Amino acid sequence: MLQKTVSNGPIKCFHVQKIVISTVGPWAKASVVPCDTYHYDTATVVVQKKNNKWVFHDLGTAFVGCSGPSVKVQHDLGLFCPKV
Repeated sequence: MLQKTVSNGPIKCFHVQKIVISTVGPWAKASVVPCDTYHYDTATVVVQKKNNKWVFHDLGTAFVGCSGPSVKVQHDLGLFCPKV
């Protein structure tokens, strides 16, 4: 279960939307949308497929998936990662 604690307390309700699976590597992303969008922001989650299971890699609102997936996968998933 995904849970994030902030000053407003833990998120109790959210929806996973806009699931995108990479065509160039074993990665995927999705939007995690809180039911209460007034107090919480939508986040992006990035997962990697390992041993036929999707494994959590990153979650956040900015620069998500910038470490781990290759640049090709980042482009394929539409992740925004600044060039270093």
